Amino acid sequence: MLYGLETGVSTRQDSINRVEQLPFIDRSSINITNHLDFGYVDVSFSYKEARVRCFEMIFKPDILDSIYIYPNYRITFDQAVEKLGAPDGYWLRPISPNLARVDCLLYGKIKG
Repeated sequence: MLYGLETGVSTRQDSINRVEQLPFIDRSSINITNHLDFGYVDVSFSYKEARVRCFEMIFKPDILDSIYIYPNYRITFDQAVEKLGAPDGYWLRPISPNLARVDCLLYGKIKG
């Protein structure tokens, strides 16, 4: 469970209400995109200060399926595992072919 959100359990409206209460979220930045042809709805928010995406949730169709967090600071793979627990798996990809940096996506159930 993360911020009171539980994948496979939390509804879309309850999840939105909870995320809007987080102190770093710009409530007016909510962006809801229906991908009904693909069977999901994407809801994202931005940081108050930076106005860049920081929190994203995927709902299938109205139940929370996935949570994506975009920190506004550097975090290592080890730090993420230490905080969230061992992932069921991970995926790495280049941000851009011209950059040496990579994004890292951890997936699995959040423990705790």
